[in-house]
Amino acid sequence: MRSFLLNMMSGDRTGRLLKHVPSAAAGGGGKTTEVLTGLWYANGVAVAHDEQSVLVVETMGFRVIRHWIAGPKAGASTTLIEHLPGFPDGITRSSDGNYWLCLVAPLSPLVKLLPLGSTVRYALSHLLTTSLTKHFVKTWGCVIKLSPEGKVLATMMDPTGAHVSSVSAVTEFEGSLFLGNLQGDFVSVLSLEDVVTAPQKSL
Repeated sequence: MRSFLLNMMSGDRTGRLLKHVPSAAAGGGGKTTEVLTGLWYANGVAVAHDEQSVLVVETMGFRVIRHWIAGPKAGASTTLIEHLPGFPDGITRSSDGNYWLCLVAPLSPLVKLLPLGSTVRYALSHLLTTSLTKHFVKTWGCVIKLSPEGKVLATMMDPTGAHVSSVSAVTEFEGSLFLGNLQGDFVSVLSLEDVVTAPQKSL
């Protein structure tokens, strides 16, 4: 959390997406190359179902970027979804051709400090501590389902974080969603049947 606060307040856009070719495929020596640069806190990654593109979460950009890795658009990047209401984190594929995206926390008043000069923001980043941050960041639990075009298909939320909060990872398996979190010591399980019958489901 401390590293995240420093990155957020300093405006450090040094996040990258890397491609690694294992040693066997690289002719005896592994090879790693840069695919995307200039990301503000690069986070979750998911290869698209058709393997033509990869989805990359840019947490402090409050968006998901689609980078094309094959086909006629190879090398190009577009924004899948932006202006998210919270800090996006993990992203994974769903079984029906869509995607699950975690919003680990809602927008914070701290974000309003970002337009300040870099020197001021850098100084503030060293004054903030994890214990102080809890007074600025509301607790909630939120997972959304996205279509390949970036449309929100379903939202699962615990508005107060009483049951599920700080969701940072989501995995679908045999009709259930398994939710990991940053601040707890447990994994939550949600039946996908509830999601199908309730586009806006309470966790």
